[in-house]
Amino acid sequence: MKNISKIILFTMLLYSCSHLSEGEKIIQNKSAKDIKVKVLKKQYKNEVGNSVVIMSGREGSIWKLVSKSGPIFRNKEECVDTFIDSIIIEIVGDTQLKISKNLNNRNNWTFSKSELDTECRAIIYDSDIIPK
Repeated sequence: MKNISKIILFTMLLYSCSHLSEGEKIIQNKSAKDIKVKVLKKQYKNEVGNSVVIMSGREGSIWKLVSKSGPIFRNKEECVDTFIDSIIIEIVGDTQLKISKNLNNRNNWTFSKSELDTECRAIIYDSDIIPK
């Protein structure tokens, strides 16, 4: 019984000392307009999983996951393909304008990694806003 207690204690110590890895998708709004981002879930088609308003000059996280099993994203391709079906962006309060940048295209994301933490980041500029 003492050996089992020691094994459990040792396992708990190892687990508590292990590093958590974070994976996050961030949209940076460098445009003069406020934007609304809708994230559609992969497991339920067309169901909004998250909706975030990102003010002009700010950034917002549209998805974040913490794990003990290692990096969430391994590369730029996974910035689009992991957990999210699609991303829709609207201009807040202006139905005459739209965002031309397609955030469902992996080329519009940058990928970075710091130890086990990973980040996918997209930036919206004024030049991405066009008339409908």
